[in-house]
Amino acid sequence: MSGEKNQVLENMKTRRSIRKYQEKPIPHEVMEEIIKEASFAPSWKNSQVVRYVVVENPELKSRIANDAVLGFTYNTGTIEHAAALVVVTMIQG
Repeated sequence: MSGEKNQVLENMKTRRSIRKYQEKPIPHEVMEEIIKEASFAPSWKNSQVVRYVVVENPELKSRIANDAVLGFTYNTGTIEHAAALVVVTMIQG
């Protein structure tokens, strides 16, 4: 167990943000696995209200890039050139 704990701590300490992406498709199996793992993130009262929407359509990515960056226009190119976006939504109860 301590080896796993050390790896987790090392990953937390050395994490970095990436803002340049390759424009090659991501296999759907890989995307499904990433989203499956993300679903294990804790939620308030284990309510699991988060939903994930994968956007690969270039026109829709462009609309999101231009209409939903809330003034952070430097994000526009990043969004448009990403192979896919994962939009995280929340169901309000």
